[in-house]
Order: sequence, then C-alpha cells, then structure tokens
Amino acid sequence: MNVFRYLSASPASESCAAAGQRAAQPSDRICADGSILQRNTLRRDNDFLTWDIRLSRPFTLGRDVTLEPVFEIFNLTNADNRLDASQGSLLFNFDGTIRSGLGDSRRGQIDLHLH
Repeated sequence: MNVFRYLSASPASESCAAAGQRAAQPSDRICADGSILQRNTLRRDNDFLTWDIRLSRPFTLGRDVTLEPVFEIFNLTNADNRLDASQGSLLFNFDGTIRSGLGDSRRGQIDLHLH
C-alpha cells in the first residue's frame, strides 16, 4: 500500500499596519487612507507532505493458519508538516488544528497478524 498526500499552504490576509504580516481580524485590512487590502494575499507556513508505505506478505503455516508480518512507515520523507493555527489562540480555532508547531516526524511500526 502506498499513500502520498500533498496539501498546499492555506491562504491568509495581509495586515495594512505591518506589511508582510497576517491580519488578526478583517478590520486589519483597512488602511489609514481608506483603501482595503485584498483577502488571501499571503500563505501560512502549513503545507503538508506525507508518504506512507505498508509492506506485508502472508505465509501459510497450515490448512487454516496464516502468519502475516506487516511493516509500515509513516511520513517517509520526514517532512516538517508545520501546524500553523489561523488564530493567535488555539482556544477558538475551528480549522482542525488543535496544536501548533512541528507535525509528526517519521514513524514506523511492525505488526504480526495471525489469521
């Protein structure tokens, strides 16, 4: 089994007060001269890349018994997959991010199935 997923970075709006910085609220896009900055002009640092693989092979041990070793690796590329919350506080953040910082590193597991 192979699973490869890539999600591009989410959009964010720029603040009029600090060029290149995210607007904390919609009113931050209104400049002192009365002009309004367009929405979604920046990107958050939350692009996502993962490649997960699973290798397994069943071995027949008897008429009704099968032994299957399974080897799985998650995030094979060891991408950072930063979790960048859209809000300053995670308390009222509803975009699915309940934590911030680095995502899950490369992990693996070995299983043994007896059927």
